[in-house]
Amino acid sequence: MSFDPRKLGARCDECVMGARKVGGPVANELNPNAKVLIVAQAPGEVECDLGAPLVGPSGQAVMRALSAVGMSRADVSLANSVLCRSPGNDSR
Repeated sequence: MSFDPRKLGARCDECVMGARKVGGPVANELNPNAKVLIVAQAPGEVECDLGAPLVGPSGQAVMRALSAVGMSRADVSLANSVLCRSPGNDSR
């Protein structure tokens, strides 16, 4: 695992998804100059494969919306509220 949220204080060992997760963790993409933070629920399969938030189908829709208002990925910060992917995206 290249990104280890435990180094930032996360308590992954106590997470209910620990044994069930199928991907992640995926690091947030934070731009210190951003005026907008876009938060998705959790990384999908593509995000886990590429190790970046909002790069799959949902991310493509977000990028189209940003483009429509004259913004790009470089203008925002991107995050997931949950850093790992659960089976079937079910967080219960």
